[in-house]
Amino acid sequence: MLLGAVGVVPLRGTLNRQYDSHRRVLDSAEIPTVGVARVASLGHVEWLADVLWINALLYYGESLSARNPGRYISRYASVMISLDPHFRQAYLWAAVALVMRTGEVPTDDIRRAADYLEVGLRIFPGDGELHLQRGATLAFELSPRLPRDSVERRQIRAVAAEHFRKASALGEGPEWMALTAATFLAEAGRNDAAIEALRDGLVRAENPAFRERIQQRLIEMLRTHPSDDRGLSEMQSLEAARHREYPYLPTPLYLFVGPRVGP
Repeated sequence: MLLGAVGVVPLRGTLNRQYDSHRRVLDSAEIPTVGVARVASLGHVEWLADVLWINALLYYGESLSARNPGRYISRYASVMISLDPHFRQAYLWAAVALVMRTGEVPTDDIRRAADYLEVGLRIFPGDGELHLQRGATLAFELSPRLPRDSVERRQIRAVAAEHFRKASALGEGPEWMALTAATFLAEAGRNDAAIEALRDGLVRAENPAFRERIQQRLIEMLRTHPSDDRGLSEMQSLEAARHREYPYLPTPLYLFVGPRVGP
């Protein structure tokens, strides 16, 4: 036995590499139904949702590494959410995991990802990250798969724009979202909403380059679609006051601090 062990030790690395190269991860998962899960949890549904969450993360990671389609992602998500509707992270995970997979992702799975986020927003209507994720899923994953001139595509992009607006108001997302939201809303014929999105974006933008682009786009829209431009005039006056009084403060912080008092 000692001689055998001594002989195997030098071959251990080679044997492990051979095993790893031939090991095949099957696309399988053991997930209880919601009814069985509730009974098995003995009333501790949040605990069982956490257990499924850990298994779901492992399953998703192995699916990516083995280039499996991940057929059970939606099943994991639906059971976790049914057990614990306030499991916020499950909604975000479902949206990302359903879309970010190896191979061709069915359009129905992208719609399902957006549906999970819609359910999450009913529980967490003021969650900026959920708004941002649903807007991105609709705008950049679902709408490119729809016919370019279809009514559904324009409607989907308009809904995405509203989510971008809400996410921005809640402090989530990049500054270019205002431009994207305005483009989508204008495509849907909602020019007043597009102008409002640009005004909101102008208030929150801190990068001078984005501020300039947003302002130019706003001026163009007001020129082609006459509207009450008092908001733009007030924004320009506010920006001039900020440069004069607190040039080192971003606009949102200046709105909080207010005009300088005294000399």
